[in-house]
Order: sequence, then structure tokens, then C-alpha cells
Amino acid sequence: MPGCSTGEEAYTIGILFSEALRKADDRRELQIFGTDIDLNSLRHARAAMYSDAALEGMPDALIERYFTAQEGYHQVGHRLRERVAFAPHNLLRDPPFSRIDLISCRNLLIYLNADGQNSVMPRFHYALRNSGFLFLGPSESADGRGTYFSAVSREHRIYRRNDSASVGFSALTGRRPPQSVMPQRHIDTTEPMSFGHPPKSLDYESRIDQMFLERHAPPFFVVNASDEVSYLSGTLGPYVRPAKGALSARVEDLLLPELRSVVRPLVAQVRDEGGPKTEIAVITVDERSQWLRVTVDRLPFSDGDAMIVLQQVERVSEAQPAQTQSRTDPMRAAEEELSSLRRRLHSAEAGHAASEQELRSANEELLSMNEELQSSNEELETSREELQSINEELETINAELSENNAQLNEANSDLKNVLDSTDIPKLILAQGLIVRRFTRSARDLLHIDDRDVGRKVTDLKWRIDYPELADDVRQVEETLQVVDREITNSATDEYYQVRVRPYRSIDDRLDGCIITFFDVTRRKRAELELRESRERLAAALEAGELGVHVYYPETGTLIWDDRMREIWNVAEDREIDYDLFVDRIHPEDRGTTQKAVDAAFDPDGDGKYVAEYRVLQPDGPPKWVRADGSVRRQEGAPDRLVGTVRDVTERHEAEQRMQEYAARLELTYEVTGIGAWEWHMEGDVSEWTPNMFDILGAQRDAKPSLAMFSEFILDDDRDRVMGELEAAVESGELFDTQFQIRRGDGEERVLMAKGRAIYDRSGKPVSMVGINYDVTEDVEKEARRDLLTNELNHRVKNSLATIQSIASQTIRHAPDMATFKKSFLGRVRAISRAHDLLINGETTEVTVADMVATQVEPYASRADDKVETRGPRILLGPSVAHALGLVLHELATNASKYGALSSDAGRVEIKWEAMTRENTPAVRIVWREIGGPPVHPPETTGFGSVLMEETLSHSIGGHTEIDYNPDGIVAIIECVLRAGEE
Repeated sequence: MPGCSTGEEAYTIGILFSEALRKADDRRELQIFGTDIDLNSLRHARAAMYSDAALEGMPDALIERYFTAQEGYHQVGHRLRERVAFAPHNLLRDPPFSRIDLISCRNLLIYLNADGQNSVMPRFHYALRNSGFLFLGPSESADGRGTYFSAVSREHRIYRRNDSASVGFSALTGRRPPQSVMPQRHIDTTEPMSFGHPPKSLDYESRIDQMFLERHAPPFFVVNASDEVSYLSGTLGPYVRPAKGALSARVEDLLLPELRSVVRPLVAQVRDEGGPKTEIAVITVDERSQWLRVTVDRLPFSDGDAMIVLQQVERVSEAQPAQTQSRTDPMRAAEEELSSLRRRLHSAEAGHAASEQELRSANEELLSMNEELQSSNEELETSREELQSINEELETINAELSENNAQLNEANSDLKNVLDSTDIPKLILAQGLIVRRFTRSARDLLHIDDRDVGRKVTDLKWRIDYPELADDVRQVEETLQVVDREITNSATDEYYQVRVRPYRSIDDRLDGCIITFFDVTRRKRAELELRESRERLAAALEAGELGVHVYYPETGTLIWDDRMREIWNVAEDREIDYDLFVDRIHPEDRGTTQKAVDAAFDPDGDGKYVAEYRVLQPDGPPKWVRADGSVRRQEGAPDRLVGTVRDVTERHEAEQRMQEYAARLELTYEVTGIGAWEWHMEGDVSEWTPNMFDILGAQRDAKPSLAMFSEFILDDDRDRVMGELEAAVESGELFDTQFQIRRGDGEERVLMAKGRAIYDRSGKPVSMVGINYDVTEDVEKEARRDLLTNELNHRVKNSLATIQSIASQTIRHAPDMATFKKSFLGRVRAISRAHDLLINGETTEVTVADMVATQVEPYASRADDKVETRGPRILLGPSVAHALGLVLHELATNASKYGALSSDAGRVEIKWEAMTRENTPAVRIVWREIGGPPVHPPETTGFGSVLMEETLSHSIGGHTEIDYNPDGIVAIIECVLRAGEE
């Protein structure tokens, strides 16, 4: 990273690469080089101390991993500092680094002029490895700087090294750039930075010295050997006036014009003569004249650097005694100013003389070097002429040799290309079975190479079995006839046809033989595969009981194999033709079969033939067959139909049975109202019978799925049902459950579901089949049966308690046994009549007054003044009368056992009136007990209260409200006059 400044960018890239290596578990070493020409910045970078504000925006995890907190600062960790090295390096003067993977030069090129940027790019190209990367700033670009780099991302300024471009820089011949490319900067040699606060080791005196320098020291600045300002104090502002144009650090461009003419000669005197030099200068600041004492002294610890101190003084006339001041006049000031100007002029002349002498000496040296270079150039020119003469002679000789070699090479090339142009292995033998030449393809086949030329071929170990080689060569040499033979390479299972021909020289003389090896492996394997294919086809036809037929439409010829004759029940000796084929097809199938044949021979069709038809049998029912085939074409025109036929009678019979079974099953579902379904687990796709849609009240055009089905299940049952379904799929047991749904029309029903999972061969569940049916009525019947059973038990208990209470009250008030018997039997008969009224109430209408009288009379009559009833004549339907009778019976029973009817002073008021309930005619009954025992609210709800609420709310949509007043129970009953279809 050139121009790394104080190291923030270098450590940032180090953190990014360290994170990437850590996440990838990459243990390769990482080394980062940061360079700059400012030693102060490099010291700061090596210290790696940064304020909290500098780390603002960095994730806390990275700060904790790569930094250590130290009193308001953070220092980079030891491991990361080892990976980042900092060194002084001038990008334009010093030799570049080498073998670098990535150069990050961001926001540095913008400070260089065009020549400087052009000189940097070859250095970057030299420093990078092959395919290395260059990373520039957002305002910089490598485009237009030669072909050293190709863009990877122009948006992010990332470039890749162009390895094909020639190297534009050499460390041996590289020269330093001119001074104008980049100004020389001062290399500070002050003590290391203190990061914003004084070191703790400073003593009291040092603190005083530091305070004096900061607050009371006169303005000063330092210039380097190039007369550039490298350091200035904070109080120098009034004496600085930069020159117009590009910003420069030279003294002539920064100071006031009055100071420039004084400082430059004094600096030159100090460098030539040594020692401090002082001179008075007059300047104008804010239209007022000021006198400055300009003191110049060299820095003993830095060669070529000088410090200039500007100290404001009073005018000489003001510093003299009063008697002397009176004698000053403008002439004296003019003389002093003239004297000052003379000294400056003298200094300037001396400086110009020195510069002129230096330039004259440099010019003489350049002239001397030029003469030496001219002399060397003349010697090189003489040597070049001699070498050129020798080169011309060598070229003449080389031309002759080249011509001879060209002819020989042309002949050899022709022979080599002839041998190599063919991939057929060839072996040329001289007399006596001596290897003379072979083609390139024969090298691997025969396991032969150039070292075997000149050897006897029978001494070589071939990779193929050819023991007849010597006999075949001898036969060719004797008869001059070609010999053909097939051999086998047992190692590779390859087949070759060997052809041995006589080799004749140009003068038609026998000089050996040529052996050619033709690879016939594909042909031999094709023959074997064809034989095996025929055998497999015959076995497949036999196993599949397939018959093969070939039909030629032009001639009407039809060829059948034995299986075809067997299916058609045709004798072996009978001639087969197309008419026989058509006559044996069932009359109902002939038309469709003929259409299938015509479509197969249609020139515009695909040539496929598929048909199913029945074949008439002379001695039994017809057989169903399936025919498959395709048309073969000859020169683009249909030529013949080749196909197979198989007996599918059993399949058709099975399909017929399946259709009958499906029809019966569908009829069963339709009659019983059962909905069947199949759930395919992959993709959550289901298939429902129409009854399933009707059971759920769903639209028939909806796409069924398990998710859709679960939406109908009530929330209280959904999780349980889904859990039981998953358990059934995992265990393979029967899925059997009952749950409530809310149909599409809002009605709540109870369903029963049964199903079983289906698994593939690997044991993975793939689907489930099952049924659903509505059991709402069964559940309601079961609930009513349980309710009636409990009611019966409760009524028996209440009846016995009632009879006991009636007997107790009757015997308590009866004067004798005869009276007791009469009253007791009368009340028992009243209870019987109440039961009879309830039973008859299922088929006839009753009034509220009759129902009240019937239920209350067994416990207390109006003649006893214990019961007061009042209300209009209101008719009740059977269901409402039955339910209301149960409620009144419960109230009367409780009153006789615990309430007002259980004491002599107690009585009951019963009033009713007509009303409407949700726009439906209804009745409101108020039961009020007076004068009975004190009433205490029950701690738990008894069966009687549950029975009254269940009877009214669930059966007829009524409501009961009981107030446990200490003076007596008040019960308010509201219900419709008729329920349901009544």
C-alpha cells in the first residue's frame, strides 16, 4: 500500500483478509507492506494507536478481536501488527517491490501529474505477480495508461495485471523522475508522537519549556536543502502570503515579498559560511510598517536544513536615548534602508556568482561526458560494421545449407505426413524381418519405438497375438501376393484385420513388406451385439408372449410368427393375407383398427400404430389384443409396418371387474353418505369423492388438500387430529378419530375419520386412503340418552324424596289416618298426572297454566294458599312443554325439600306473560318463594341447576336466571313457545 499515511487503510485491509482467512479456515500466512515518505506518519502507523473517534462505525466484534483498549485509545493487536510491515519508500524514485498479489493505491495518483502517473503504472506492473490485482481510488483509473492492466470492475476501480504486456520497467535501468513530478517532502526526525497528550515521563522543567515555546516563542520555520518549507510554527500566519498559482512549499512562494529577499541570501550565507546570520527587515502588515530581526541558523542534527526566526523589534530611532532621537530625520531612515538594500544586493550577487560557478562546472562536466560518449559511439559503430560483414558471410553459407536442408526436410516431411496423416497402424519391414519404419499409430499398438528400428521384428514383444507373422511375411516374399488375417488383442479385447503386402523399391525390386492393421473392433462387436440382440429379442417376445407381424401395403403381404398364428388360431400351413386379418377382427372394432393402420401410413403422421381390438375365435369367445408398431420408410415413402401383438384379455376382464367394483363402491358411498379421499403426501394433493365436498359444505371446483381439510376442523380439535394423523403415518396403524368441523355454510357437525397409510418399497409413506362420515346425530342421540339416564336417576331420587316429603307434611297436618291416606294418595296421583301430562305433551299442546298446575299441585295446592298462579292462556309446543315441565318440576321439588313449600308459613308466587325473543313468540315465567327458610347460595352447582340450564338453552334455546335472595329464591324463565319445526 503506497502512501499508507498513518496506517488506517493497511490495518483495515489486514482485518478484512484476516476475517476471510478465519472464516475459510485458511492457515496461509498474510503479509502486508505499507510505505510512505513521511517518517512521522510511519511512526504513528507502527505505534498502531487510534482514538475512539477513528474506530467509530467499526463493528464491536472486530474491535474486540483486533484491538486493545488503552486510556481513551485503541491499539491494534500484536498478531495483526506482525502481519503489517511499514517502511519508508518513494514510489517514484526507489525500486518497487516484487511478487505482490495486490496493490492498494487509493487516492495517491490524483496528487501526481500525467508524467508521474505514467511512470507509476510500469512499476505497478513490475511489482505484481502474474494475474495480480490493482485497487485504485474512486477518482483514479488505469485506463489510458498503456496495456499494463485490464479492468475487472471499473465501478470499483479494480484492475488485473496483463501478463501478455511487455514489462515497462527495469530495476537496473530505471531512472529517478524529474523534480516536478512530485515535490520532495521533509523526513521528520522529531521524537515519536504522543497521541494528543504529553508523555508521563516529562518533568517539571520540560513542561515549562514546552509552555514557553507554545505561548511566548517568536514565529519560526524550517527549510530543507531544496529551499522548501518543511515545518512552521503556529504564529507565522501574518508573515505568510502564498504566491498565485499551484500550491508550493518553496520559500519564494510562501513568504511576504519583503521577507523573501532577506531570507534567501541569509540562508545561502549560513550554508556557505556557517554560524547564525541576522538582518533587519521592514515589512508592511495591515498598512503599518513593522521591523523584524531575521535570524538564520543551520540545524546541527539535519544536514542542509536551516531554521529562520522572525522577531519583531522596535525601530532604531525609538530604541535610542531621548537626546539622540531629536536629531533623527527622514534622511537617517533613508540611509539605513539604503544600507540594508546594499547588504541584500551584495548577498544576492554573491549567491548569483556561486550559482553561476556551479552551473559552469556542471556544463564542463557535461561537455566532457559528451565527448566520451561520442568516442564510445564511434568505436561501437566500427565494431557494428565488422560484425555486419561477418554476418553477411555467415548468411551466404547458411543460405546454401538451408537450401539443401529444405529439400531434405521437404522429402522427410512428405514421408512423415503421409505416414501420420492416416490413423491406420503400418509397419515397414526390410529383408530378414528387420524393422525399417512405422507409423505413429503403430507405436502404441505394437509396443514399438524408435530404438527398435533395425531390430528383428520377431525379437520384439508385441501387445497383440500374431504368431503367424513370420510365415505370412515369408509367403508374401515368395508369392508376391497379399495375405489377409484377423487377429485379436486379448488385453484390450480388440480385433484387427492384418494385411501383408510386398514392399517394392523405385526400380521395382522386392525389398521387404508392408504390414497394415485395420481396427475392426466396432464391426466385430456390432456383429456380437446384433446376435445377442436377436437372442434377447426372441427371449423377450417369448417371455412377453408377443407376436410379431410385418405388413407391406403395396403388395398386401402379411408376415406372422408362430405366436401371431396362436393368438389368431390359424394353422401353420395356412397362408396369411390382410383379408384374413380383417375378417378375424370383431365387426365392432374393424373400423377403428383400419383407421389406426391408415393413420400410421399417413405421410404427414408420426408413423406410430397403436390399437386394441377383439379377435374372433372359432371355438370360443373373442380375445382382446393390443397392437403396437411403427411404419418404416424407404426413400421417404412408407414401406412397411412392423409391430407386435399381445393378448390383453385378462387385463380387460380385470378392468371390467374393477369398473363394476368401483360402481358398487360409489353407489355404497352415495347411499350411506360416506366421503372417500386419498391424500398424496408429496405436494399435499388430495382426491375427494363428491360426498366429501357435500359433507364439508365445500365448493366442488376447489382443489382438495390436507391443508384445506384442516381449515374445516375446529380449533379445539385441529392439533389433536393432525397429531393422530402423523402418528398413524409413522406407525402404520389405522387412523381412527372423531372431531368437530365447521362446514362452509357455518354449521358445526361431528365427523368420524378412518384411514391407513400406503408405503413404497423402501418403506417411505407416499399416500393415505380413508373415509369420513357424519356422526352428528349419533353423538346427539348419545348425549340425549345420557341426559335422560341422569334425569331418570334424578327423578327417581326426587320422586322418592317428594313422596317422603308429601307423606311427612300430610301426616303432620292430618287429624287421623283416614285423612292422611286420602290426602297422600291424592298428591301421589297428582304426581302421576304430571308425568302423564309430560308424556302426552310430546304429541299434544298444553297451556302454561296446566303445566304449572300439574307440576306444583302434588306439592301444594292453591286451596292451601301456599301457591299463587297468575297469567294469560299461552299454548306450548310438545318439546317446549316437556323442557319447561322438567324445569318447573325441579323448582317445585327443591321448594318442597329446602324452600318455601317445606315450611308451614311459606308460599310460592308463579306469574307468566307473553313476550318475543329474537323476533319469535316466547313466554316469561317468574317463580318467587316467600316465607320460607333463609336462603344461602350454594357453594357448587348441583345437578338440578345444570339440568335446568341444559334443558332450556341446549334443547329450545331458552334461558334461566336464579336469584338466591335470603328472603326467598326468585327464578326467571324465558323460552320460545315452539321449538324447531313445531
